[in-house]
Amino acid sequence: MRSAARCRGDGGTSTTSVALVFLLMLFMLSLIVQYGLNYHAHQRAAGAADRAVAVARWDDASEADGEAAGMVFLQAGEMLVEPTIDVDKGPEEVRAFVEVRVDPLVPLAAWTITAEATAPVERFIPEPERDDPSAG
Repeated sequence: MRSAARCRGDGGTSTTSVALVFLLMLFMLSLIVQYGLNYHAHQRAAGAADRAVAVARWDDASEADGEAAGMVFLQAGEMLVEPTIDVDKGPEEVRAFVEVRVDPLVPLAAWTITAEATAPVERFIPEPERDDPSAG
């Protein structure tokens, strides 16, 4: 008889516990998916930075050419928001900096992803001329 009284006093406790555990598991699953989206966004940003540097490092290319090539690469992205690409071409080196935001799955969590790439500027270096090709 005592166990019957205890059961009547616990009304709804197991339902509340299951609901709280379910919400916690759903939140943790959302964090895992968000981490995957952030990783994907970082890979896309790094690829765009590499593409921008690869184009801008050509001898006759400008910074705008590199920025356009990187932006074309980012336009294929799914959840990337407000992408910015900044290419700086110096006499010896080209540097690209990419910044994107990812749409958050988890409320109150907006992540900004950045990537950077650097490469030397390509330039033509003529091969030294040989005086006599038959001499060797």
